Amino acid sequence: MGNATAICSDKTGTLTTNRMSVVRSFFRAKLIKDVPTPEMLSPEVTSLFCNSVAINSSYSSKVIPSTKPGELPKHLGNKTECALLQFVGQLGQDYEAIRKENTEEDFYKVYTFNSKRKCMATVLKTASGFRMFVKGAGEVVLGRCDSIIGEESTPIPLTEKTYERLLIEVIEAMACEALRTICIAYKEKASVSEEVTRIICT
Repeated sequence: MGNATAICSDKTGTLTTNRMSVVRSFFRAKLIKDVPTPEMLSPEVTSLFCNSVAINSSYSSKVIPSTKPGELPKHLGNKTECALLQFVGQLGQDYEAIRKENTEEDFYKVYTFNSKRKCMATVLKTASGFRMFVKGAGEVVLGRCDSIIGEESTPIPLTEKTYERLLIEVIEAMACEALRTICIAYKEKASVSEEVTRIICT
């Protein structure tokens, strides 16, 4: 027995179970309070999201399936990325297959995460130009977007009013539940210009 002068805690659960999981999501302009089924998302949105998570994460982050009934999968690497990769599996996609089609040697540019920019990005060369995937703090990444994917699975303008509403009703609401909010974004460009660098670096 003894006296405790300080208690260290972690809101993400990594101290208690050493793992994280996705428990809330926002797709097609709707807040989903449970893990969505593949049928709730369009094939286009599912593919875009899963490709972004699989590619724009450290390839050392992996989810190892359990070998015993009732045993949880093993998370190797970054816990946040592992939670997202497991979420990809829950959506019926195989992140390893996506990575085999997009090896690290194929990357045009990688902007690693740091505490200043609060996000990371991976740029891929495509047949029509370049595609940049971005992942990071919800309020930071959303603040650099000019559109979001709407109910019809197509981009709609992100106005200042909509941004403020999403900040309060989605990002801050999740934070109040002691959840870590991550935003996934992408951008198509015909060429890699200073604008792309500015988006991720400023």
